[in-house]
Amino acid sequence: MAAKSIGILTFDIMKGRPAGPVQLTETRERNGCDGAEIRKLGKRERDVRIRTTKTALTEAAATLLVTSYEDAIGELLDIIDAGNNTHSDCLIRDVRTRIVGVINPTSDATHTRQVRAIWTVRELST
Repeated sequence: MAAKSIGILTFDIMKGRPAGPVQLTETRERNGCDGAEIRKLGKRERDVRIRTTKTALTEAAATLLVTSYEDAIGELLDIIDAGNNTHSDCLIRDVRTRIVGVINPTSDATHTRQVRAIWTVRELST
C-alpha cells in the first residue's frame, strides 16, 4: 500500500492517526489515610478522527470516491498514516464527506474537485 491510505483508498493529505488502547485508572482517597490508591481498570480502545483530502478531476469521480468511502464503514482495514506507520485492524466507524470545487491556478478557468472527509476510526487491540 502507498503512504497515507485507508485500506486501498489513498489520499493527497491525511491529518491524524489511529491511537491504540489507553490504560484507564481510578484514584481513591480514604479519610484518615495519607496518600491515594490507584487502581488499573484495564485498556480501552477509543475513537479518533482522521481528516483526509483527495483531488478528483470531475464531479462524477468525486461522487464515486464518496461512495467508496461510505462502503468502508464497518470494515476492518489497515491504515498507513502520513509518517508511513502502519496501523492494523482499524474499524471504520463513520465517515463524513464534502465535495469542494477548486479552481486550478495553472490553467484558465478549469475546476477540479476535492473530496474532504472526516473519518471516525477505532484501532482494535490485538
